[in-house]
Amino acid sequence: MGGPQFREASAEDATTLLSIKRAAIGGIDADVYEADQLDAWQPDAGGVSDFERAIDSDVFDVLLARVDGKDIAYGVLNADAGRIDALYVRPDYSGEGIATSLVGQLESRARMYDLDRLEIVSSARRRRATGRRRLGHPPGRRHPTGTGVAGLLVIVPGAFEVVTPSQPMTSVSETYIENRERVQPDDTNNYHTAHGGNVVKWMDEVGAMSAMRHAGENCVTAHINKLDFKQPVPQGNVCVIQSYAYATGRTSIRVRLQAFSADPRTGTREQTTDSYFVFVAVDEELSPTSVPDLNIDSERCRRLRDEALAGE
Repeated sequence: MGGPQFREASAEDATTLLSIKRAAIGGIDADVYEADQLDAWQPDAGGVSDFERAIDSDVFDVLLARVDGKDIAYGVLNADAGRIDALYVRPDYSGEGIATSLVGQLESRARMYDLDRLEIVSSARRRRATGRRRLGHPPGRRHPTGTGVAGLLVIVPGAFEVVTPSQPMTSVSETYIENRERVQPDDTNNYHTAHGGNVVKWMDEVGAMSAMRHAGENCVTAHINKLDFKQPVPQGNVCVIQSYAYATGRTSIRVRLQAFSADPRTGTREQTTDSYFVFVAVDEELSPTSVPDLNIDSERCRRLRDEALAGE
């Protein structure tokens, strides 16, 4: 087998990228993930359009690795976040140093953007590992810390500082929460409708739960977009709060929130307000800590994300 050659992916490579990802996930040992977890992770046919959008955007650098005329691996650099967002290798080429070579290529790209640190999120052995690598200082000899994870990047000592959050990587739909608050007299203003401050408080609390569900860390509110009240929530009605995470930054999670006034007797709803909150994940010392990207692993996830992005 000859050494790998690397090139920048184009939109025409979207089907090839999807095939590599499916093969890599399909080659994971059964003792690493449950069968239903692997099925949920597998991208559907709509993944082609996701790859096309990523390649056409100004956010991602997507590199393909080719060996003996066959495309066998790819990696994705998110320069804005200073992070390698994805790296997949066909399982029949695992153990050949392809992932290591790809990381080196992505590091070179990162230096072109004047980055001095590169982060990576890797799924292995039922947990998420986040690695941080200082650029400009070549690591010593690399020894894999895990085996049997076919086609996925393995974190190695000397190259990355590894931390292991307690929660598995989540999809958009897994962060979806719907909460209800019956509006009591103490919750109302002079007009016997829910006080606007209480509605915002309920939205903030539920939004933080969506953010924490993804981050696996405590989260604090950093920003609230414009918030207009369209309808009041009368005393006795139910304030329904819908929340889900739809995008991430290096340490931030963007959450879409909608509030509705619901009649508890009929279930009919009218939208009260909607907004977009930004939360930041923090560690035990209340310092910002990195979060992974969200999985877009179903048509519902894709629809929720696209609706949120369109409404920002």
